[in-house]
Amino acid sequence: MEYQQVYLDAQRKYNALTEEIAQTTTPHERVALLENRTEVLKHISLLLSLHAQQQRQQWQQQQQQQQQQQSKQQQQQQQQAAGPDGPSLLVGFARGVVCSVRDYVWPQHLKQQ
Repeated sequence: MEYQQVYLDAQRKYNALTEEIAQTTTPHERVALLENRTEVLKHISLLLSLHAQQQRQQWQQQQQQQQQQQSKQQQQQQQQAAGPDGPSLLVGFARGVVCSVRDYVWPQHLKQQ
């Protein structure tokens, strides 16, 4: 909210300078006011740029946190799926499946040898 207050103050200053420029008749005063208004515009531009950068960083941090959380959840799910014996149980299961498929698909004349 601090950003918004600073931005609103700068915007009010810009509007006040614009009104003052409209009411000023001498060229010298107008030039000075226009220069001041230009500085205020630079300040506003910098504020907007910094705010956009902060928003971008916050978004990136949120994305990283979500990715980390998702990877932790995936790891937990994999560990739970593996069971208490871990990967060895999965490897044993995979070998059993491969052997079953081999026995089923293996040609009959090669089985006898």
